[in-house]
Amino acid sequence: MGNALLNRLRQRKYLVLLLTVASTIIVQPLAHGFLAGLILYEVLRNLLVVTVLFIVFQRRHVRLVSLLVGLPAIASNWAHYTVPEGFEPALAVIHHAFLVAFLGFAVAVILRRIFERKVVGDDDVLGAICGYMLAGIAWGSLYLLVELLVPGSFSVHQAIAGQLGSWYSRQSLFDYYSLMTLTTIGYSDITPTRPPAISLTWMEAMFGQFYIAVIVAQLVGLRLAEVLQPSDPKST
Repeated sequence: MGNALLNRLRQRKYLVLLLTVASTIIVQPLAHGFLAGLILYEVLRNLLVVTVLFIVFQRRHVRLVSLLVGLPAIASNWAHYTVPEGFEPALAVIHHAFLVAFLGFAVAVILRRIFERKVVGDDDVLGAICGYMLAGIAWGSLYLLVELLVPGSFSVHQAIAGQLGSWYSRQSLFDYYSLMTLTTIGYSDITPTRPPAISLTWMEAMFGQFYIAVIVAQLVGLRLAEVLQPSDPKST
């Protein structure tokens, strides 16, 4: 029974990852101001890194590289609770730099796997969705990294500007901005004001559109090829 369950999880691995990503994104804004919520969010965020590590990176050498990038991201995230306040900005730069590299690598692996597929299944579709959401989180950390290195790169509306003051709320704020940019919705409560931020914003908006167009075309093409392929090769 245990092996059967394990095999089913392997077949639906991207469903597990999607649930982890969705839970992290949903809990993130709701946890603000609540200690229990903050702890839950931190657990989910670190669980997300671990889940990506074991689900996305399946080849041994690729998993080793991702481990070398993912572990510093986890360690630096928890370390900020113990280091003196003066070290927090440097630690934040380290954390988000490694997180961008880790999640960006994960998105690249997911995309490569989709384009290598000859037959598309339900889990492949979920994998494409996971890649889209992970890309949004990666861009959010990239925006925060820019703001840390070049303060004032973003103009934040007065009503939410206070969120820039803490480790947790900054992450929530820029993840929100990233997802709004990725989907090209945008609410003008956060706007880029300097060249690094401006360039990254339009690049993410274009990435989001091309991701949907190209990946949907790839999945539809594979599905059509599967449907149109004769069931009996001899009949051709």
